[in-house]
Amino acid sequence: MTIEILAYSGRPDPVIAVEDGAAGELETRLARLVPSPRGFAPADRLGYRGLRVRSGAVEIEVSDGHVRVSGTDGRATDLDDAGRGLERWLLERARAAGGADDHALVEAILREVERP
Repeated sequence: MTIEILAYSGRPDPVIAVEDGAAGELETRLARLVPSPRGFAPADRLGYRGLRVRSGAVEIEVSDGHVRVSGTDGRATDLDDAGRGLERWLLERARAAGGADDHALVEAILREVERP
């Protein structure tokens, strides 16, 4: 499983490989989320915009309390991440698996995500 932190413009975003056991926990956490009545709306701003996760044949986008799960069949499911719990969990996995440069970036993003 990889987590891409969508944080930069004009240079590559960090992609962090996460331990294999995280994929099973990710599936469990996704199953707890409810369908979004609003649909997926990614953040459109400079700086941190969200995460892109690849796990097997599935791509997951996470941004500002919104989640989109896309399969290889082209279908997408939009979910609500109320309280941004999934986003924080993914950031914590990225912090634990990343290098020193990634650690500092993730710490700053976690502080941002925690603000109301």
